[in-house]
Amino acid sequence: MFKFINRKEEKSIVLIPGWAFDFRIFATMDLKYNYFFYSSKNKSITCFEDELKNLLNEYNLDKISILGWSQGAFLSCDFAYKNPEIIDELILVGIKIKYEKEILEDIKKYIIKNKIAYLYKFYAECFCKDDEKYFTWFRKNLLSDYLQNMETEDLIDGLDRLSYSEINPKSLNDIKEIKIVHGEKDKISALDEAIALKNDLPQSKLVVFNDTGHLPFLKGNFKELLYDL
Repeated sequence: MFKFINRKEEKSIVLIPGWAFDFRIFATMDLKYNYFFYSSKNKSITCFEDELKNLLNEYNLDKISILGWSQGAFLSCDFAYKNPEIIDELILVGIKIKYEKEILEDIKKYIIKNKIAYLYKFYAECFCKDDEKYFTWFRKNLLSDYLQNMETEDLIDGLDRLSYSEINPKSLNDIKEIKIVHGEKDKISALDEAIALKNDLPQSKLVVFNDTGHLPFLKGNFKELLYDL
């Protein structure tokens, strides 16, 4: 479930990818943390909380930061709500408060009818025209593998989880450090979603990446804007 990358940093962060992606999408990101990459293969998501707590004990960690991107933001928020004393920082990227069930049901039909065609369209929409450099990297390194190896059952299971996922701002009132990160030109989740969540969380900071789509962490200046370096 978790893959540890020791980057010889003082702090550690759990990185949770979005629907139809895996931890490899974070490969170019450079943050001042050791990384715990999360994978929800084999529907192990039900064990996330227990396994993460076991991981903290194994590595003798009192606190952990979590970066949840897209669908991963729901899991991040759920864990933070239940374990606020463990959270050092919560970073929510490309969030949506809730996905419409009717749209998710339509996506299921497209996936069953022609998985590869739908996924290609979806991946393309994750990037805006100003992201061409990053889309080129994605096409070269991940696209073919994703199209061929993302299993239909796992994709549908992810859509089912999305159908009952929702971010409740009140549940995050006890989290002191929250960053909400969004691309200005995100087609998957409009910027208005991030602004609304920011307005409901006065302790949070909103970081907007101009001329960027659904994957702002691919940008070369992600770390600098995230931490105002």
